[in-house]
Amino acid sequence: MLLPWLEEMRCRFVDRHVRRLPAGQVDPISGEPVEPADYEWGHIFAALRRAPGAPDAAANTMRHVRNALAHGEPASLADCQRLEADSQRLLAWR
Repeated sequence: MLLPWLEEMRCRFVDRHVRRLPAGQVDPISGEPVEPADYEWGHIFAALRRAPGAPDAAANTMRHVRNALAHGEPASLADCQRLEADSQRLLAWR
């Protein structure tokens, strides 16, 4: 049941850090702008990749596991084992 948990962590992260996330991300399918409050893990990773000291690797793990599971593919054991610690790093980002 990782997909619901990953969604819960995404919502908690966005709720906590929405003001720190830069605007300007674009939906890759529609080409329409996406508001930071609606960011998915891919948007979050892209935003954090540009922020000094941000836990972008943690967001990348979340993105990778979520995408694998959503497409019926296995996620690596190593990635799954990192999820809890990575979620805490993301929520604690200052």
